[in-house]
Amino acid sequence: MIFSVIIQILLFLLVAFFVVFTCYEVFEGRKNKNGSARDAADPTDNDDAAADSAADDSEYDTNDVPKVSILLPVCNETAVVGQLIQAVSQIEYVDGAYEILLLDDSDPENAEIIKRTVDNFNTFRGMSDGADIEDGCLNSGYVRYHSREDRDGFKAGNITYGLSKAKGDLIVIFDADCIPPSDFLMKTVPCFNDKSLGFLQTAISFRNKNANFLTRFLEGEISHKDGMTENLNKTGDLVNITGSSCVWRRKCLDDVGGFSDRTLTEDIDICYRAQLQGWNCRYLADTVSEEELPENMSAVRLQRHRWAYGLVKNAFLHVGEVIVNTSFSVSRKVNAVLMMSQTFLLASFYALLLLTVPAVLVSEHLGCFFDIVCTVFLITAIVWGCNSVGGIDISGIFGCTAKDEDGDVSENDKGKEKAEDGSVPASSGRGFWEYVAYVFMYLPLSLYYFMAIFEVSFGVNVAFVPTPKGGAKLCRNRVSLTILILEIVSFVYALFGVMLSIGYGNCWTLLYTSICTAGFGISLFLSITENYSNYLSGLKHVVITGATGEIGGALARKFARRGMHLTLSGRNEDKLREVKAECERLGAEVDIKVLDLRNTDELREWGHSLGDTLPVDLLIANAGLNTNIGEDLEGEPFEEAKALVEVNLLSDIALIDSVLPAMRKRRKGQIAILSSLASYYGLVYTPTYCATKAALRNYGNSLRAWLKPEGIKINVILPGYIDSPMCRAMPGPKPFLMHSDKAAGIIARGLYLNLARISFPFPLNLGIWSLSFLPHCLAAPIAALFGYGRMK
Repeated sequence: MIFSVIIQILLFLLVAFFVVFTCYEVFEGRKNKNGSARDAADPTDNDDAAADSAADDSEYDTNDVPKVSILLPVCNETAVVGQLIQAVSQIEYVDGAYEILLLDDSDPENAEIIKRTVDNFNTFRGMSDGADIEDGCLNSGYVRYHSREDRDGFKAGNITYGLSKAKGDLIVIFDADCIPPSDFLMKTVPCFNDKSLGFLQTAISFRNKNANFLTRFLEGEISHKDGMTENLNKTGDLVNITGSSCVWRRKCLDDVGGFSDRTLTEDIDICYRAQLQGWNCRYLADTVSEEELPENMSAVRLQRHRWAYGLVKNAFLHVGEVIVNTSFSVSRKVNAVLMMSQTFLLASFYALLLLTVPAVLVSEHLGCFFDIVCTVFLITAIVWGCNSVGGIDISGIFGCTAKDEDGDVSENDKGKEKAEDGSVPASSGRGFWEYVAYVFMYLPLSLYYFMAIFEVSFGVNVAFVPTPKGGAKLCRNRVSLTILILEIVSFVYALFGVMLSIGYGNCWTLLYTSICTAGFGISLFLSITENYSNYLSGLKHVVITGATGEIGGALARKFARRGMHLTLSGRNEDKLREVKAECERLGAEVDIKVLDLRNTDELREWGHSLGDTLPVDLLIANAGLNTNIGEDLEGEPFEEAKALVEVNLLSDIALIDSVLPAMRKRRKGQIAILSSLASYYGLVYTPTYCATKAALRNYGNSLRAWLKPEGIKINVILPGYIDSPMCRAMPGPKPFLMHSDKAAGIIARGLYLNLARISFPFPLNLGIWSLSFLPHCLAAPIAALFGYGRMK
């Protein structure tokens, strides 16, 4: 009896806590929407007005504008430091009134690389640290490299060291993966005409937000929180800041004692201290810098656990100061306490999971009260879930697009099939279940916050581990491994709760434990697929023939990323250049070659030269043609049949033969050959096409058996019907028609798994493969039954 009372009290407290915070988040989000509507109705833009006050550089000398020090703290982030320096050097401001300081906390090996990058940049710009500058001026354009002897204090210590070298009245901080706009200072500096303004945070977008499911979830979650921060700033309440792409008044930093390493989120700590001492802050939504999101669960675990630990510790450090602060009104204190305590909201999710199994065991003693509490929780959870994905384009669930008054698609939605960076936009290709999965992903996050509360409460010290940037690999560490083990345990515990709930017939706990099982299951699945990402990042040179086709273009976009060198060939030069531009927007270096694949001598010469500058890691022989016997069954023209054999079969053999010697010498490489499911069974309308694809399938099988001992991977790709002009020109039914982007994803995963045959979609694969085993007297009537027989 006592045990059931304890369970009921804990359940009530957790659900009450959850209800209060949900109301708070929904209320703040609603205020933000109303504020946005008012802003849209008001043509006056304060940020633009502030920017206009900066006017033209020529109107000022260095005594008319504040001096600005731009600090760039980095730690082993060699992959992105070059683009950071390049972007910061393009910022517009009065020459002689700003300086750039790169603060390097890297290990010796990476520090050497970063120092060389800085030196090369300064040399290229013709800048010198000892260049003559006027008295009172700063050496603008030159990047000053600083590295401290000790590494105490993590990032906070690094910034504090940089402040000792900085000479500016305003301090700008950019993280290593940040790319600020060129007018950053022209928009932010005029805001500091307000003498009470202590610091200013600008908006941040994420250039890789559509990289995968995980980045789409993180971008939506962060956008939701940023919207709340913007609204809190408008109403004068206590706010959090991102830290990067932030501007500080030097006097404010001095007044609050500078950055402290007592928490892992030093930016949140100092922004609380500044606001508690009376300094105002500002959030500029129209000044947007770009950063990167972590693309795998290992990086997310470390980043979010570090954030959770820092936020929880900041709440413990500052909540008392907020309560006793006499300058804060009661409503402002309530808002501040709720905002600081948001980390406890997610932690309560995990606490509820821990209570589910005991609740099942004593459910007979919980009675009506338990049902009421669970009903309130369910209703509130639905509201919270919808509100949490409010930062994501919900129109993507139903494929809706905004229309103007005439009923046409709005300008904002035109071209949504491709984002500006060439990637698939956030709303493209996503449905209801992906948004449901976003809500499930909060369960793994709840574990990190629950851990953080435990660690802070018991004085456990957590080391600062930077989030890998620019595709850098994350080294295994104790914290990451511990969290992974706890996720596995949590998944098993939730699954046990599901089975127990079914056995006891408890619908409420069955619902919650099922959601928890799904959430931790998604997290663990994403961990398993991390090796796939590592496989992609390990490829440095990929060659794709037939890149002007639907599958070839989709594969090119699939493999395109920073650090990748793509070599693409095709017949249509204009289309090839379009594909090249798309891949370059995704960060790849691209070479193109217009080839007549029937000219095997030219093809072999090109193949021999492919590895001259960079060895070929992956060759995808994708080019192909098709023809058919015609609607009147007159038969395939011999010249077209001959071209099919030359392009579909002989060109692949010629190219592979020219590339193989270099791969065999390296004892490394991968070759993918595009065959077809039609290779299993001869279709009546395309005899030559089926014959060439069958030959390629067997050719690939032979190569795989021959070359496997030499470390060379051979894969045969057997797709079904892919939506393309070539496919649409083929007669007969086209079941399970697939989009080329989806096919490219399946092919890439198959190449990662090194499957001998990458065949899809499964139902069509099974059907055609089964036909190949039947005698023709049985197979032909069955094929005709499904529309693959002679029509006339």
